Amino acid sequence: MWQSQRSDSNRQPPVTKPESENANELNKQALTETGETVLASCLALLTPKYPDLALVVNSWPNLPEHIKATIKTLVETANTGGKTTKES
Repeated sequence: MWQSQRSDSNRQPPVTKPESENANELNKQALTETGETVLASCLALLTPKYPDLALVVNSWPNLPEHIKATIKTLVETANTGGKTTKES
């Protein structure tokens, strides 16, 4: 039996992102991956000389916010000769 193929007039073409938007997302992903790779390499080089730094980095995701804030303040104070960035 012969059947005609009827096109569905309500059918919409698939929605795709413009090329520029796709390119931007790929660039962001590449930069993030590159940044993470560089950071990981730096930490791998620093860990033998500064094991305490590795401890802080590994613990960071699980630290409460007030502990993170205290660590940041201590580092800022040490790097600015006793002034925090809020005081500068």
